[in-house]
Amino acid sequence: MGQMDRDYWRKRYNEKTAFTQKEKPLRESKGFFLALWCWATSWRTICSIWLLIFVLHVLRRYV
Repeated sequence: MGQMDRDYWRKRYNEKTAFTQKEKPLRESKGFFLALWCWATSWRTICSIWLLIFVLHVLRRYV
């Protein structure tokens, strides 16, 4: 059973890598960069919101 599963997943992995090596559509890489950009901007947004909360908290304590 375990050997069969391993063979199955190896076959699936080989098919996947063969597809990516054969042709890399531009649309996929664009989508990847778009997702990366969205993640970066959302991460920056989250950080700035936390920073704003922290600054307001400190100001409220000392003012």
